[in-house]
Amino acid sequence: MTTEWIERLEEPRRVLLDRVGLWPDELQARRPADGGWSALEVLEHLVRTEVGICGVVERNLSAPRRIGLRDRMGFAMVERRFLSPGRVKVPDAVKEILPCESLGLSEVAARWDAARLELQTLAGRTEGCLGGVFRHPVAGWMSFEQVLRFFEVHMVHHGYQLDRIASELGAI
Repeated sequence: MTTEWIERLEEPRRVLLDRVGLWPDELQARRPADGGWSALEVLEHLVRTEVGICGVVERNLSAPRRIGLRDRMGFAMVERRFLSPGRVKVPDAVKEILPCESLGLSEVAARWDAARLELQTLAGRTEGCLGGVFRHPVAGWMSFEQVLRFFEVHMVHHGYQLDRIASELGAI
């Protein structure tokens, strides 16, 4: 089941990379007038999030936590919010996933490729683990499969952000 989830994550990742790749280079790196992230910063954030979460999962595999009702409700709330076009502020507790480098699209894509290889390796070590292996600052404890679903809806959420950026910059 986990392998299917990882394969399912590949299509939206490719769509986001290809979509930004159609923009002129100067628009890929340009921030909107409101001071928000550039398209490349959005993609870098997605990569940094996946890498960061996988590192935490790796550390928590030896002692998975119980996933309670509050965690399940929190996950459902975050999932629903990320599937809507509204803006979401990055929680203060996870500022390390904010974009901080000036990377080109090929560098972002290469880092994401490497992160996905690590994700596949990690997935093999999580087989049979049903407990919480990552604690989201809003949603609470997540199983590895919930982490994969989070990655999926996280890309949807930032797809909406790319729509707003493209519209403002005239990249579409």
